[in-house]
Amino acid sequence: MVAIVPHSKLHDLFLDSARSGPQRAAVCAGTLTISYQELDRLRCEISQAIASISGGAQRLPIGMLCSKGIPAYAAILGILASNNVYVPIDLSGPRERASQIILAAKLRILIVDEESSVELSRLLGDATHGYAMIFLNAGGVPLGVLRPSSLDTHSSMLPADSSLGVDGPPFSDDLAYIMFTSGSTGVPKGVPVSHASVVSMLCSLTKLLPVSECDRYSQFTDLTFDISIGELFLCWATGACLYAPSSRDKLDPIGFVRRNGLTVWSSVPTLAEFVMERSKIQFSRPTTLKMSLFCGEAMSLELARFWKKLSPEAALYNLYGPTEAAVYSTVYRFDESDPEVPDPLPIGLPLATVQVKIADASCGDCAKGELLLAGAQVFDGYLGGSPSTESPFVVDTASGDGWYKTGDIVSYSEEFGLLFRGRKDHQIKLRGYRIEMQEVEAALRAAVQGKAAVAVLRDQSSRPLELIAFVSMSAPADRTIREFLGARLPAYMLPRFIYRLPSFPINANGKTDYRALEGLARGMAMAKQTSINDTTAG
Repeated sequence: MVAIVPHSKLHDLFLDSARSGPQRAAVCAGTLTISYQELDRLRCEISQAIASISGGAQRLPIGMLCSKGIPAYAAILGILASNNVYVPIDLSGPRERASQIILAAKLRILIVDEESSVELSRLLGDATHGYAMIFLNAGGVPLGVLRPSSLDTHSSMLPADSSLGVDGPPFSDDLAYIMFTSGSTGVPKGVPVSHASVVSMLCSLTKLLPVSECDRYSQFTDLTFDISIGELFLCWATGACLYAPSSRDKLDPIGFVRRNGLTVWSSVPTLAEFVMERSKIQFSRPTTLKMSLFCGEAMSLELARFWKKLSPEAALYNLYGPTEAAVYSTVYRFDESDPEVPDPLPIGLPLATVQVKIADASCGDCAKGELLLAGAQVFDGYLGGSPSTESPFVVDTASGDGWYKTGDIVSYSEEFGLLFRGRKDHQIKLRGYRIEMQEVEAALRAAVQGKAAVAVLRDQSSRPLELIAFVSMSAPADRTIREFLGARLPAYMLPRFIYRLPSFPINANGKTDYRALEGLARGMAMAKQTSINDTTAG
């Protein structure tokens, strides 16, 4: 069992492992493997570079523009160990979103690796406030500082002791990172998370999971997704080694596991669905796995059963948690021998450092309501306040305590704990009827026998709203799907069109990209309208 000091900082967990096992492997990225001692040396150099250019100021938000690899991992540790705040930025996404994050977080310092430096000119176009950049080479070593006012001159490269004279600290001493998530207003909202919140989560989680310093962890998750924080520090707190897959490795995840002898798998269920589809061509077992962690979206029962067939010796855990509650809040261990396990998989019971309550739910085993969270893991509020007029918290009138409103609808089962029932805000109105899209998708997934399936609303100004279904190429015939849905859903909930895709678009967090599918649905309608008009004109 791993012992974590409840009041330590996140980077202290890494430092404890570095002191107890300096020669153990900490990270393997591509052909390069570095030890805890070597990663700590890089961490120290980056911390010193930050301190020198900030004039000694601390508690600053620092942007990290690094692709997944050793420079990025060293930068995260260097930012945290210098008592500053880590803000990851995705350079592969829209320029506007990256600029919004830079401005919202009031970044003054950016850390950039060699691979990401080519995107700087694209990103800096809208940056109006002054900041400095620390460049890291491929090995994670700081090269120097570049001032934004003279990007085109070699003379702008300054030694690491050139102070930027940054103003006073804007954040609390305990703030660890700010993750930006999609906002209902269309502007990313910043979620500040403290060291104490994440350490509390890790203290609870490590008491439930069979972890050890001998483990080898996968890290498929993008660094702008908060699950990555859970993966990094669950691994480093136990003195284990983290394995970062290359682009080619992501095309063969099980091969990646087998080649590296990984013992812990961590991903969103979508990646497991990719493995399930690929297994029809080539089925191979990841024989070294002892534990599989899934989080980020609902996991179907069929997918869980497939995964246990693929890796029967590995314990399968379905984890749940919003970014606002420090990565993981509840956990359920799947028992494939139990015929009563509901679909999708339960999200289980809360960690010891999380309190849960179901709002607006009457007494009874099947009562449904919005899941509310409180406790040491829950954040204090969004960066700059709530992005909308509605507070993310509801106050208990009896105790005066604030509870975070997750927006997730759940029910409670004595046998399985919390059951995910859909999103409170994932509701549409079509031809006067209120429709929960999760209900449509649940029936659709059952119709295609657990294969990938998504329902979206096609909204066009010149055409009536339409429900559209996307299914995989290997799904049953359209007629079979429609007959199945027609027997279970009212007519107004039936998809008007069913489209087949060889693969589903994935967003930066590894989840199904609903916005891309909505755009694809609109494009298909426009193409069909053009075809009809052309035929008529002829």
